[in-house]
Amino acid sequence: MPDEPQLGYEDGLPFGREVGAWAETKYRLIGLYDALFSTGMKYKWGRRIYIDLYAGAGYSRVRNSTKILCGSPILALKIANPFDKYIFCEESEELLDALRRRVTREAPNANVAFILGDCNSEIDRICSEIPTASTGNTVLTKPLFCRSIQSWHKVRYAPKVVRAAYRFPLPASALHGREQERIPIC
Repeated sequence: MPDEPQLGYEDGLPFGREVGAWAETKYRLIGLYDALFSTGMKYKWGRRIYIDLYAGAGYSRVRNSTKILCGSPILALKIANPFDKYIFCEESEELLDALRRRVTREAPNANVAFILGDCNSEIDRICSEIPTASTGNTVLTKPLFCRSIQSWHKVRYAPKVVRAAYRFPLPASALHGREQERIPIC
């Protein structure tokens, strides 16, 4: 993954909220973190699962600019050593449809589950999409807001499915050098 933000393009599909110029740094860090995590865990666990609890439309438009950035779901799909499965949850049907169409175009062979609804309400469906692995799975989740903490705890304690779960550092945490949280599951 280059040390530059990945650019999207106008494709006629909707975007979520506009983002500030700071999002270039945020998405660059997310892309680098995805690549490091997926490569580093490639031979450690049964499967590597990427869960985005607030997936959005896959592209974000930068406020007061014509620039379009690839969002975290698309960045995760574009890494050199892709995850074994992706689970994208979004409560807006319009944004989830845009994401589904972009994923189909960008990564047609990826194993992706799309879940419509609020992640806190749909957490059982999210957990049911995590495959069972004899050696356990490692899961990278991207909760961005405090209200997803309940969902994060349910994912990380999913019985007989998740061996280790990692949570993305919050954007501010990532910028301040704090490490991700790692919780072993027995």
